[in-house]
Amino acid sequence: MQTMRESWTDERLDDLNGRISEGFGRVDDRFRQVDGRLRQVDDRFRQVDERFDRVEGDLRALRTETRTEFTALRGEMKAGFERVDGHFERIDDHLVSIQRTMVQGAVALSAAMVAGFAALIGLVATQL
Repeated sequence: MQTMRESWTDERLDDLNGRISEGFGRVDDRFRQVDGRLRQVDDRFRQVDERFDRVEGDLRALRTETRTEFTALRGEMKAGFERVDGHFERIDDHLVSIQRTMVQGAVALSAAMVAGFAALIGLVATQL
């Protein structure tokens, strides 16, 4: 093994200084490379943020459009059901009318049958 020197020569100090400067130069280069990569990452994050902003805008527009369409659909359905309800009311009125006519016809037929039966009894009674 070599024994340690107790004194540093200018040449050795200059050599050490040069190696340290080279080492720091390489570190600086690496930091520049890392900074460049981080800028690329930042750019990509900006792009992702822009895409998310567009997606959020699209979702907001879709929600608004869906809400508008459902409101219109509810209005159309309500109008249609009101029309159907109106038809059912008219059908109910017609059924009541038909029912009334049938009852009147049954009463008239019954009255006619009673009158006919009374006339038959009268005819039979006069023939006896």
